[in-house]
Amino acid sequence: MPPARLLDAVRTVAAGEALLAPTVTRRLISEFLRHPARRSLDGVTPREREVLALITRGLSNGEIEQALHLSRHAVKTHIGHLVAKLCARDRAQPVVAGYEAGPAER
Repeated sequence: MPPARLLDAVRTVAAGEALLAPTVTRRLISEFLRHPARRSLDGVTPREREVLALITRGLSNGEIEQALHLSRHAVKTHIGHLVAKLCARDRAQPVVAGYEAGPAER
């Protein structure tokens, strides 16, 4: 990895963001799309669904802040609520749940 990309990766993780290689993310999504299982998003608020939709599109916290005109704290809070409500271990699992629920639910 070139030094500039490595430095960007370190800054991303230090800022509390998740860092997954795009190839890993694509494989994960591809695998779940091959085996569609519908997951309910009951209990997820409309704003959390908006955040989830943007996460499933691959947006970072900063990009979500800009798109929804929210503070960094608000974005992290919504993501934390999604992780808790979906019994997820990390940020990647709500992405999977979003795909499992389908676009009508997001």
